[in-house]
Amino acid sequence: GKLRPPLFFKEKDIFRNQLFLWSSQKLGKALLLLSEAELGCKTTGNPDTAITSRACIQIALAAKAKRR
Repeated sequence: GKLRPPLFFKEKDIFRNQLFLWSSQKLGKALLLLSEAELGCKTTGNPDTAITSRACIQIALAAKAKRR
């Protein structure tokens, strides 16, 4: 209820379900992946879309692994 902007009422259940997929350890790993991707985008000269796509896929796979 304290989120700003507030969640659209149709998305509340989806958001609540997502909360159960992520432990604090997995969230920390996801943030680390995003930080590494940001650094890679700024320093390596590799295509930004490739770096960010890889990070997003890794995060999505981590969430999917939790469901099994």
